[in-house]
Amino acid sequence: MKKLIIVIIIFASCKKDKPNLTSINVVESVTNLAVSGATVVFFRCNYGCPLGGTTLFKGVTDDNGICQVPSANYSDATSEMNVVKPKYWPFEVQKNTTVSITPEGWLQLRIHKIGNYPVGSKLKLNLFNQSGLRLRSDLTEYNTAVDSLILVKGFGGQQNKIDWQVVGVSLLNNGTLSGLQIPRFDTLKNVTLNY
Repeated sequence: MKKLIIVIIIFASCKKDKPNLTSINVVESVTNLAVSGATVVFFRCNYGCPLGGTTLFKGVTDDNGICQVPSANYSDATSEMNVVKPKYWPFEVQKNTTVSITPEGWLQLRIHKIGNYPVGSKLKLNLFNQSGLRLRSDLTEYNTAVDSLILVKGFGGQQNKIDWQVVGVSLLNNGTLSGLQIPRFDTLKNVTLNY
């Protein structure tokens, strides 16, 4: 009997506790397709993130778009979460167990000047997805003197809308170009903006 108790104690002491895990599910916005190969990072900013942060966990989603994260990192009130994958827009949402990221797509846009605008005026473009979220990009201002063919990065797999303005000292003209169905990871072509 003593030997049996000793064997049980040895097995019990060798057993390691499995860490508690939280499943993070990464899907595409609009389609809800699973995104495999996305990097999930939990980090803590020390004195502000511009000075660098401390990585608490870094993992990659499996074929089902799932990444198992230690629950302690997920529930840590001081931790932040980031999800990235090439050809997807950066994730900008608070911690959640289901995360939606948006695929990129592109718009080949011919900008064609039909108005008479003063020298130095600019064409400004603001791109929105179908939910009304505005694209953040510093490539949204163009000279009005030349008709051009430009490539604009947009929200793939959904309707996009461009609000445009021609500005000089004041607003000279404006309008909207809507119904732009930009494909996932591909380019919508043959679209003209007459301004």
